[in-house]
Amino acid sequence: MAVAALVDLAARRNASCNLVGFPYAGGGPGLYRSWVAHLPPWVGVFAAHLAGREGRFDREPISDLPTQVAELTEAVRPLLDRPLVLYGHSLGATLAAHVAQELFPHATKPAALIVGARSAPWAVPCPQESMIRSETASDTELLRFFQDIGGVDEDVLANKELLDVLMPALRADAVLSQAPQYLGVGAVDTPVYAVFGDGDDLVPPDSVRAWERFSTGPFQARSVRGDHFFVRGNPSLITDVVLPAVVSTTRSRRTARSR
Repeated sequence: MAVAALVDLAARRNASCNLVGFPYAGGGPGLYRSWVAHLPPWVGVFAAHLAGREGRFDREPISDLPTQVAELTEAVRPLLDRPLVLYGHSLGATLAAHVAQELFPHATKPAALIVGARSAPWAVPCPQESMIRSETASDTELLRFFQDIGGVDEDVLANKELLDVLMPALRADAVLSQAPQYLGVGAVDTPVYAVFGDGDDLVPPDSVRAWERFSTGPFQARSVRGDHFFVRGNPSLITDVVLPAVVSTTRSRRTARSR
């Protein structure tokens, strides 16, 4: 049986609010497993599960952005029966924003988006433009890039067999990260929170703050301690940013608007 594109990490069927995490390039749903212990029992915790990693090695990784967004949108849609918060990190922020753009305007329950360590698509200049060109780079060049930015663990890099399995997913994610986006200014009217690491050398704070243009609703931007991958092992991200957003979303009210 095929593994779904969304993993329920907490199995909290009676949750008052659902939270979905979208991983960075090369990451899997395991990135968010530790979040369950840091969130109260009334928060359902889910993670996007892209093909080609963890339990979906039998599925070919998706490198086409509209196709990947469509798969994730359909996976997340059933969670709209209660308040919903999406958190995306780096590439995951792009994916989460596209899912929000598809689903939030039609949601009858409150919703919010949190984007971490990612430039808004209309930020000028966009740092991602200077990244290695993933479609033409060799495997060695692509791996060196991920190693340089800290996106692949050293134990993975030392395991050639594992790398051979993961390489298609890494390349697909790199292509997704550089793909033209179709996010619109004022696309949603729900709260958007933008987070950047105070030691992130890849994504300037101003390019993260540019996410303000994505919503006509409330916007907050703030820094947290850490580099580009501050999502790893950073409980303060949960307690200071994610949980307050979840609480605020759960307590708010909204009425669906039509486009």
